[in-house]
Amino acid sequence: MAVFTLKGQSFDQSDAQLLVSTASDLLSPSTGPTSTPDSNNIISLSSPDLAAGSWYYGVQRQGETVQTGGPVRISGDNPKIIFGSCCDTGDDPAVFDAMAAENADLFIHLGDKHYEDQTAEDLALARTNLEQSLDGARFQGLVTSTPSLLLNDDHDVIG
Repeated sequence: MAVFTLKGQSFDQSDAQLLVSTASDLLSPSTGPTSTPDSNNIISLSSPDLAAGSWYYGVQRQGETVQTGGPVRISGDNPKIIFGSCCDTGDDPAVFDAMAAENADLFIHLGDKHYEDQTAEDLALARTNLEQSLDGARFQGLVTSTPSLLLNDDHDVIG
């Protein structure tokens, strides 16, 4: 059996819990314990014990599923995967230090590495916005110490 853990920065002090299911629609999920963010809005969510296999996850706040993902392959030897998303342009928040300290097996950035609106006519601005967000010392410390997968969302692409 393995435990799946999500750790990241919350936008507020709302309690949350992790939902896990072998079904992509999170039908009949198992739930982990309810967690509260710390004073820096860092929250750590854990699953119940999971058998090896492919699992889908969701984060639930106040009865509403606010984030979903997966599948995550659980091998049975307790991999630690951390997630993050939504950074202001040029911001290098301390949460990246906390995430690097987790010594996780994988970091997945779910997108919106910056929040600047840009158009297809200004490729130089698009590149500058992305570089300002990826070049921060804390972010670089995280991605150089932890295998990472960076996904794009609407602010990461032109349009």
